[in-house]
Amino acid sequence: LDSSAAFRVIQSIRTAARDSIVLCSIHQPGVSLYNLFTSVVFLAEGRTAFFGGLEEARDFFHTQGFTCPYDFDEAEYYINIISNHHFKADENISEKICDAYAQSSFADISDKILENSTGFEIKSH
Repeated sequence: LDSSAAFRVIQSIRTAARDSIVLCSIHQPGVSLYNLFTSVVFLAEGRTAFFGGLEEARDFFHTQGFTCPYDFDEAEYYINIISNHHFKADENISEKICDAYAQSSFADISDKILENSTGFEIKSH
């Protein structure tokens, strides 16, 4: 889908999915599409690099030393970080991010949200 069609599809899903959990996999979401979501999940090598709200994503990545520039697409910025783009070959930033997330209060909060939404206990740590 082009960005305009993707935006309309996600708007429709968001309207139809009130009070429901919907999982979407979006490849290179634009700013307007990214901002339609209430929560995001960033994965790296099969691990959770972040799961939570958009504001929480900003806070988490900022605490890891990665503050998205004002005029940059946030989703693209975070994806570049966890994809190890623009880093030295011997640096595994995605592993460091995933480790930091697993030990963070963000992970604890996300686990509780998932447990309340699904009724299943989450044991990820």
